[in-house]
Amino acid sequence: MLRLRKVTSHIHAPNAYRVVLKLSDGTDVELGSVGEQVGNAQRRFWAWGLDTVLPPQGFPTDGEAPDRESATAAFKAMWERYASDSDRLDAFIRLKRQRLNSGINEH
Repeated sequence: MLRLRKVTSHIHAPNAYRVVLKLSDGTDVELGSVGEQVGNAQRRFWAWGLDTVLPPQGFPTDGEAPDRESATAAFKAMWERYASDSDRLDAFIRLKRQRLNSGINEH
């Protein structure tokens, strides 16, 4: 089950979230992010993206959406495709755990 965890440490990004997956052993793994962005000419949009721990996969693992709900739905759809390959999923989780254990903070 995916859930959003609000990021409170970014004072300039009040609408930033980490996407978190609870594994069967109870461990939380951060998969990526969803957050409101301000682009050129003050254009506001929501960006979503998978953390980069493996090479590109041949399909988009990040993108833009008009609102949080759409960005979250796009992330979820991408994650379902991404996680459908058990070898890729295992490699992703293994690398995320290695980064966590080594103290690498991705946000």
